[in-house]
Amino acid sequence: MSFATINGWALPVRDGTARGERQQHGNLSESWTNRPNRNRTGSPRSWRMTTAKVAPDVADTLEALLDGRGHRFSFDDNVTSSAGLVPQGGAGTFSFPGQLTSPPVFGRSHLYISAGSVIWNPGFYDGKWTVMYFRDVDTTAEHVVVRSDGAKWLDNVRNDAAVTTELTVSNGAVQLDVGHYDELVLLPYAASASFIESGAGYSDTFSDLPNLKLSGDIVGGDVVEVRGKEDGSGYIQHGSPIGWVNNAREVACLFDERRAYEPQLVHLDETYLFDERYVEVGDIRPVATRRFSTPGAGVTFPFSGPFNFGESASFAGGATTSVPFSFEQAGRIIGKNVVAVAAWVRRLGATTDVVWTLAESTTVGKVALTINAGGTVTAGARCVVGGYFGTVTSTGTVLAGEWHHVGCVIDLKNQSVRVFIDGVEDGVATGLTSWEQDTFDETVSATTGHNIGASVTGTNNFAGYIAAVGWTYRRLTSGDFRAMYQRGLKGWLR
Repeated sequence: MSFATINGWALPVRDGTARGERQQHGNLSESWTNRPNRNRTGSPRSWRMTTAKVAPDVADTLEALLDGRGHRFSFDDNVTSSAGLVPQGGAGTFSFPGQLTSPPVFGRSHLYISAGSVIWNPGFYDGKWTVMYFRDVDTTAEHVVVRSDGAKWLDNVRNDAAVTTELTVSNGAVQLDVGHYDELVLLPYAASASFIESGAGYSDTFSDLPNLKLSGDIVGGDVVEVRGKEDGSGYIQHGSPIGWVNNAREVACLFDERRAYEPQLVHLDETYLFDERYVEVGDIRPVATRRFSTPGAGVTFPFSGPFNFGESASFAGGATTSVPFSFEQAGRIIGKNVVAVAAWVRRLGATTDVVWTLAESTTVGKVALTINAGGTVTAGARCVVGGYFGTVTSTGTVLAGEWHHVGCVIDLKNQSVRVFIDGVEDGVATGLTSWEQDTFDETVSATTGHNIGASVTGTNNFAGYIAAVGWTYRRLTSGDFRAMYQRGLKGWLR
């Protein structure tokens, strides 16, 4: 009998049921202005298995994991969960110092609530839940698990008498009071003791729900980030006398590899995923055939460091921090009357950070999307060489240390520029009659100046992380930006 492990939890696999396969993942047809349709396809891996007969509480926990239910908080500079849950209240004063120590806990920071409390509402309304977290006890990190039935574990050992007064679960909400915390996991079900005692969330970081970590014989000893679901009709009830008496059952599972290409709800003409497997630039191409120039020395990717959104590129902010793209890509703007840009970003501080720019020459920009020092977002463009540069700046701000989705639509034909933050239009300029024409002219730099993470001249370099930056020559709507934002929250970038 082989075994598969999910988030470190070893499960027996019924003989002959485990298999892996590689599938064609959709045919995605996309039309550019004045360009024919073309297909983009991915080739993700997936695995199927059926467990051996397991106890009811084990099967219930496995089914809940397959559903991706719950939240994980890394507390690496933010209090937002892997599934997008943010605090609903509490008057807490909090910060993000370095790791908890003795032993060091995962990530680069933890949550320190110095006054008051922080409250999240994951919807624990049916009365069954499991909460996991590390806390600091006399400078020593201690792992705590509390279950809705009163069962408790400290450092993976059952201890129902443990004192956990810092935690309150009431009316569906979870509250943490003054203290030092890391790696909070909120599960809307009573996890089985075998799952808890396997070391999930203790020996290693919990997965970024709704994603799971799959390892074991089934994936050849690798650790693969996957999405799970019950396979076919769900679990199989055993009809043997022992099976019926114990209500033991098998669970049929299907796992899809998270890193494989998954089409966005909104298709962009050019997208950089900064992924170790694929970098999508108009179509799916392996890393070996990337069509952008060599990144500057200050750019590192794939970068799966301590933050919520899977892989991205890390931008150091210095003079060598940018990812150039080619004239082949930039030149597609010629003759178009609209360009839209979108990206997930996390800036490190209060500096002027250019997200994306397309150059008219090696010293003059044609189109730019920038985050200003104060956190507002500015987008603008000129349509002819040396011409009027029409811009708009958001009223809202992008916070340092937090992931945000930013974007813009520059529409020469309708004489408008719009900017978006987290799926919502946050600034618009209309009636830009100073633009000399309603299409972009042929003046585009044939050499340098087209950058992700820097201005045309290589200044105002981005300091932080960028994931899934893309652009298109279609007139994206507010609904498109909302869909891209919600797609990220639901796991496309996690």
